[in-house]
Amino acid sequence: YSPILSLREVWNVQKALRTLPFDKPLQTAGFQLLQQLFTYIQSLSNVTQIIKHRKCSTVPLDISYFLNFHRQLDRFVLRYIRSYLQHTTHPPPPHDPLLRFSSQLRWFCSVLENSESSEFSYVYDAEKGLLKILCKSAAPKLAAQMKCFYAVIAQSATLSPLAYFRDMLGLPPT
Repeated sequence: YSPILSLREVWNVQKALRTLPFDKPLQTAGFQLLQQLFTYIQSLSNVTQIIKHRKCSTVPLDISYFLNFHRQLDRFVLRYIRSYLQHTTHPPPPHDPLLRFSSQLRWFCSVLENSESSEFSYVYDAEKGLLKILCKSAAPKLAAQMKCFYAVIAQSATLSPLAYFRDMLGLPPT
């Protein structure tokens, strides 16, 4: 349902920052910022170990931590782009690891902001270092959205029994 945040991705961005020919204070600031997120995600391993030694389980997340981190990363990205433009004649490419990760984090946080209900779970795979948001049922959100429309057409040749999927999608009985 959401992009996955992974320890490997954070580490790859840190590694990429170290290889850039920019000023060392900028590299250090970016590395330290990303290290905070790496440490937070890694600390979720402690929670999964407490829960019957599972490799993958639901975990509590501090939503305000992620939203604050996202704001800090956005500020850093602006500094990064300014520095990039000072050292080259062109902007960073779209596949730049920091920009790609920033986009992924933005999507993760936008889903996270709207996930404070029992319909969502935060899942951490300690073995792979992956954190994701799982939507167990979209019915409440879809039902609220569909109330904004006069009519909604939903069709499928494979959804059966129809009444079950109608309820799962939050569609009215008629």
